[in-house]
Amino acid sequence: MQQYSDESEMPEDPLEQALSLQNIMIARATGRGEHGDDLRYKSLRRSFIQKRTLANYLPQDVRVCFALDHFWESIKTKYGRYAERREYLREQFTPLISHLESISTTPVSDSLDDVLTEFSAEEVLEVWGKAQDRLASDPEGAITSARGLIESVCKQILDEAGEQYEDLDTIYRQTSRLLNLAPDQQTEEVFKQLSGACNSIVGSIFKIRNDLGDAHGQSGLSPKVYQRQAEFAVNVAGSLSLFIVRTKLEQEPQRKEAPEPWTLL
Repeated sequence: MQQYSDESEMPEDPLEQALSLQNIMIARATGRGEHGDDLRYKSLRRSFIQKRTLANYLPQDVRVCFALDHFWESIKTKYGRYAERREYLREQFTPLISHLESISTTPVSDSLDDVLTEFSAEEVLEVWGKAQDRLASDPEGAITSARGLIESVCKQILDEAGEQYEDLDTIYRQTSRLLNLAPDQQTEEVFKQLSGACNSIVGSIFKIRNDLGDAHGQSGLSPKVYQRQAEFAVNVAGSLSLFIVRTKLEQEPQRKEAPEPWTLL
């Protein structure tokens, strides 16, 4: 986990973290490093490495250099002038910074990254990353990935439970019943309503994907999909997937009785 000497020093926003990491490396490469920079570098590097959906955008130097001294040994042999080193690092950080500027990074993003890593869901992580990557440039594709995220999460849970599934349109209902989250499994009316609303939301996301996603050919009369609509679908799918996976993880593997309903989660 993050190891800043002062936890308040660690920026919470991933874009600010990327800029901070870039500045630390530029300072080290140009002889302006400060005490504590190596600790900050390691904490920021670890934070990005653990976010699987962002790790692929990291500069190669960050991926292979575990400490600033390691980076210094590399950069000083590549470029002899400070200006060259600054230009090189800014170019290397452009993909990561541009990506972070183009997506809506929310607490859901960070939490789902962490939870899916704990869930050992590599394929699901890939779908989640694809959904976020597509938001700015491919809203239709992002909507398709939003449905794919829910499907992938449900499939993994059902596979682990040894349950068969055939109809993808009802796979969420089957998963929610397995986890004791179905409306008729709740004891309080408010949770019955909330559980039913989740069923409706998933049904709507699946329908939007069928009508507006990129999985099927679109005619010239098909309505335009806006980024804000894709963001809504992706964020809702992410929030619901986060809840499903956390519910699954909170169940003890050896537990024999049915999971507790919404009221006790």
